[in-house]
Amino acid sequence: MIGSSGMARLITLFDLLAALSSLLAAVFWYRASQVEAPETLHGGAGWGGPVTVDASPLVNFVRESGRRNKVAALYSAAAALCAFLSWGLGLLSPT
Repeated sequence: MIGSSGMARLITLFDLLAALSSLLAAVFWYRASQVEAPETLHGGAGWGGPVTVDASPLVNFVRESGRRNKVAALYSAAAALCAFLSWGLGLLSPT
């Protein structure tokens, strides 16, 4: 069994990990909001044919923003887990 000082250290560790994960989530969500959207899409039409547009810049924009949002969500989940573990250990703490 962990002593009361060891339990306090473990609770503090989970609190610090929750805070750090929250900070990282905020950084990645901020970075996701800073992805530059393409200003124009280039395309053309043949002689009476269908209009074609190169949407790859738009696709790349959405993918990069989505990737950063995914990382931020994972850090947020880690923060929630650490906060939950800290709370649970606090309930088990003898003091």
